[in-house]
This record gives sequence, C-alpha cells and structure tokens, in this order.
Amino acid sequence: MPVRLAELSGMSRSAVTNALHTLERGGFVARRPSPTDRRAVTAELTAEGERRVREAFELQASREREWFAALDGAERAELTALLRRLVAGRPG
Repeated sequence: MPVRLAELSGMSRSAVTNALHTLERGGFVARRPSPTDRRAVTAELTAEGERRVREAFELQASREREWFAALDGAERAELTALLRRLVAGRPG
C-alpha cells in the first residue's frame, strides 16, 4: 500500500507510512489486510474520513467559484487553455 501511494503521490514510502499512521490515529483511514496478497494492506477512508474529504472538496470548489467570478468568459477560456498547455507539457 505505501509503495503504490508513494508512486501516485510522489511522496517517499516513509512519508506515506507516517501520513497513514496519522490519518489512522485521527480516525480518517482504516487499514485492512489485502484480500489478494497476505503481505499487503489496503487503506480505506472511514465514514469520518469520507465526510472530511467531501467537506474539503466543497470548500475548495467554493473558493474556485469565487476566484473565477472575477474573470469574464473570454478570460476563463484563455486561462483554461493555458492550464491545459501546462498540464500537457508536464513530464509523466
């Protein structure tokens, strides 16, 4: 589990392990044995973890709406095009 999360996040395995310990202690993540690999574990959000993630996404979406409200349609389209170029040029 930490290996795959490290690959996806760009964090070191030890940083992922420490983050999982912290999230688990806070009641946001639960570790479970992998059903397919007895050496591995999976991590899943608890109900509280899921609630907090939804809350954070809603807050961020609200902030983004406020930021983009300052732009007219043409400006938003230009910003979107520029951001797509940046993401497309990002190394894999």
